[in-house]
Amino acid sequence: MAKITLGCEPVVGSLTPSKKRDYRVTNRLQEGKRPIYAVAFNFIDSRYFNVFATVGGNRLFVEIKIDLGTVWLLADVDA
Repeated sequence: MAKITLGCEPVVGSLTPSKKRDYRVTNRLQEGKRPIYAVAFNFIDSRYFNVFATVGGNRLFVEIKIDLGTVWLLADVDA
């Protein structure tokens, strides 16, 4: 019998789309005058659990969460 590795588990659910909306907008964030399009959290290395990246416009921001509500910018990349 083949061993099932993490991330290869079967998914249970329905493939038919429902008419009901399962989400709603609760907040809108901006970096400067541009909206944030994506946020990526670090789940790979537990030493950096509080590091995350945001993307807005043509810029990438790598930030670290210090305290409740305190965020420091680690890197700012302009594409």
